[in-house]
Amino acid sequence: MNKLEQNITLAEISRVALLLAIALFFLFAFSSSTEKSASAAESDNLRGYAWSSTTGWISMNCVNTDSCGTSDYGVKSNPDSGNLSGFAWSPNIGWISFNAGDVAGCPEAPCEPNIDKVTGKATGWFKALSGGSPDAGGWSGFARLSGSWTNSVTADVNTLSGYAWGNDVLGWIDFSGVTSSTRLLCEANYGKICSTGYNTCGLRNFGTFLCDGTCSSQSIPPETSCADLNNNTSGISITAKPKLIPSGGKTTLTWTGAGDCLVYNPAGV
Repeated sequence: MNKLEQNITLAEISRVALLLAIALFFLFAFSSSTEKSASAAESDNLRGYAWSSTTGWISMNCVNTDSCGTSDYGVKSNPDSGNLSGFAWSPNIGWISFNAGDVAGCPEAPCEPNIDKVTGKATGWFKALSGGSPDAGGWSGFARLSGSWTNSVTADVNTLSGYAWGNDVLGWIDFSGVTSSTRLLCEANYGKICSTGYNTCGLRNFGTFLCDGTCSSQSIPPETSCADLNNNTSGISITAKPKLIPSGGKTTLTWTGAGDCLVYNPAGV
């Protein structure tokens, strides 16, 4: 092999290696971005399908079709805030995002989709990711969970109902086929005063019920507080007149030795 043939061969090998490297780069970049846009957490709690009057079924979770092994997606309601996140899938228009970042810049605030943990009212927007592209013909991809119509999307304990509106492309979207594997609303006792116990001298702890029904205060007053109560070393004296009252009745509290007094009424009487 002469020097010229050797140089040509090395140039061809280098060119092939460069093309292969470029191809692998784009393959990796495309597969990574696709996986990132389609993947969702394992804790996605919404299940079932929404129905678009123009584009058909919208799957809220890959468990609907037992396809999580090949396409892991789903929509989640945050157990504390009620904010929605994640992805749904439409075989006709592709991925639909409930993520705050994708719905930023929606037509009207609030943009982030949310289910109120007390009232069950759904607010905010979701977006078909195929909308807003140069080929979308001016369609933004946005759909609204509630508005001026009377049957907007609302939640019960574990189910959704009502309609979202997605303009001409998505039309009316029925959420009555969507359920949740976890509670969407707070327990009925949310915000009320609670107590988890008392010590030997009868001093209770007091808190309020959290959304999940647990009491915010779990610490029983220490036994040392009994000595403080019995000895009354604080110099504070408080009396009630009358001492016993019926439900809805009134009493007058009088105290000395303190500027302010905070009274708890855990029994609600």
